[in-house]
Amino acid sequence: MSFIDSEIFKAFVSDQHWTTRPKESNGFTEVLNQVDDIIFQKTGVAIPSAPEASTNKTLQNIECAIAIYFIAGKSGSIESDDRLRVNKLYDDAMAFLDKVKNGDEVIKDSAGLVLSVSRKPVTVFYSNREITKL
Repeated sequence: MSFIDSEIFKAFVSDQHWTTRPKESNGFTEVLNQVDDIIFQKTGVAIPSAPEASTNKTLQNIECAIAIYFIAGKSGSIESDDRLRVNKLYDDAMAFLDKVKNGDEVIKDSAGLVLSVSRKPVTVFYSNREITKL
């Protein structure tokens, strides 16, 4: 499935937004699949079996922001103000995902458990000397 569906996307952009006309744009499911994979690659968070199963609304918001960017690229021309907003949504979403990837941010579920996989190096103790006396 995906982190979002068309209803969640419409709630993000509104029913009268240029991205929701016609009701389902061609390739919408494929765009969501691409964005799901980007989110998974950056965070390690598994794609939910259904959008309602996703307890993390932050990832739903991020998926909407990135999806709108991809859909804008497929649409002919949009006004420059809309283009600036779309680019900012995308940049902010990708910056957050990069922070998660670097371990500077974490994704938590509703119970507070960390869902994301940190790729930040972990400090460990290492010694190449044998300890003989305590």
